[in-house]
Amino acid sequence: DFEPYVLDTPVTLDLTYKNYRPSQVAALMPGIERTDAHSIRYVGEDIVQVAHV
Repeated sequence: DFEPYVLDTPVTLDLTYKNYRPSQVAALMPGIERTDAHSIRYVGEDIVQVAHV
């Protein structure tokens, strides 16, 4: 018998890019926070919302 794994909410996605430009462009999207020159953070209600970013 298996039980589904349930993620804690909200779900946070942290991404770090090699170059600064992708983080600069991504930060223009609503809900995305630029955490430093190469990194962004997105917090969603669930994994489905985060996956659509």
